[in-house]
Amino acid sequence: NISQLTARLFNGGSVRQQVGGYLDFGTIKPEDLPEMALPVLEFIEDVQPHIVIGCDRGGRLFGLAMHAAWQQTRDGQPFPTLDGKLHFARVSKSEDADVLQEEVDEIVETTKQFGKFRGNELADGEQLRVLFVDDWVIGGGTMRLAQRLMKKHNAQTYFAVMCGEGADATGKSD
Repeated sequence: NISQLTARLFNGGSVRQQVGGYLDFGTIKPEDLPEMALPVLEFIEDVQPHIVIGCDRGGRLFGLAMHAAWQQTRDGQPFPTLDGKLHFARVSKSEDADVLQEEVDEIVETTKQFGKFRGNELADGEQLRVLFVDDWVIGGGTMRLAQRLMKKHNAQTYFAVMCGEGADATGKSD
């Protein structure tokens, strides 16, 4: 019944229907991502991370949506990192930890160098703040991995996701 379906959608429900033998609980479409990024952008304004890293494949897509939403909603304000950029690393439990540490170390050092060139440096005694962005959090394994990767840099580590609970910021809780 169309009227029941419409009422359910407008009242915050999800559509549950049989699709190809599987139960579909509703999907996230690309056009949903900028709106889902808004709570994360507010978190970014509060925390002012020095570095933002999009994790793995899903985190990259959401990270790009976040960056684009920032450009569209912040009146030309540069992305608030030391170098004004969003970085990407395959932060995943399936990756070799040593290789991943090298990759993240390179992002940290490159960001600091470009930040210095732009006149954005950490103040004396200021702790580095790094935000990792992923598609969703389930058990928190990737979030703990991000924290371990930043331990070497004595950084405050934050985690933002498109969906799920348990991260520092989320675009959608369910």
